[in-house]
Amino acid sequence: MKKNLTTVLVLAGLVTGCETPGSLPQKHTATDYPGYILNLAAGGTNSIAPKPALQIRLAVAQIGEPAPLKTMLASLAADPHLVASVIGLPLPGASENRTGTGVEKSPAANYAREVKAVCNLAQAGGADYVLIYGDSVETWVKQNALSMFDCTLVGAEIIPGGKINLQGRAAAALIEAPSGRPVFLLNADCRRTAPTPNFLANGKAAEMRVTASDQLAGELSAALLRKLADTATGPK
Repeated sequence: MKKNLTTVLVLAGLVTGCETPGSLPQKHTATDYPGYILNLAAGGTNSIAPKPALQIRLAVAQIGEPAPLKTMLASLAADPHLVASVIGLPLPGASENRTGTGVEKSPAANYAREVKAVCNLAQAGGADYVLIYGDSVETWVKQNALSMFDCTLVGAEIIPGGKINLQGRAAAALIEAPSGRPVFLLNADCRRTAPTPNFLANGKAAEMRVTASDQLAGELSAALLRKLADTATGPK
């Protein structure tokens, strides 16, 4: 019976001219993060800001987004002994068209100006520190030798013809709002794979990228809370 089903699927592929897509690299990325971080004010001496005390008042800005994830704000506010208050702020990214001539990366002067602007806005909102973060999540599909069976619903259900590969990285900087100097630098990464029929790959990959971005934001939040807790309990 199984042999007959396989034969039917092969014939169906030959008759319908089954065509499966190749690798589908798709990427969500905050390419401006290095520019923002490398242009942080450092008092002319690359000095690091003093470690924060307990119960900081925090503003969070995700590069290229009008506001950070609500779940991230909630996780940071979950321990009021470490973070007394949290607000979300906008921060433009590479997709912002500043000149009217197309997408451009900000020159150093723009990065510095925007960091100062977001710090001023944070202070106006009652925050002492700003967490700036961005992520890069990439997916691609690798087909196996049985991808021809994706031509039919039955074949795709029995033998998914592709595997989605995902790789994500995220980074964040906690900066002192009055001075713009860095306090902590944080990193997170994730990898995962999932089998998929080729005709469902785009939708499933998009869903995986959203989930990975949420996970990376959560890991950055947890890393910041650990840093704050270590600072509170460490040597003075």
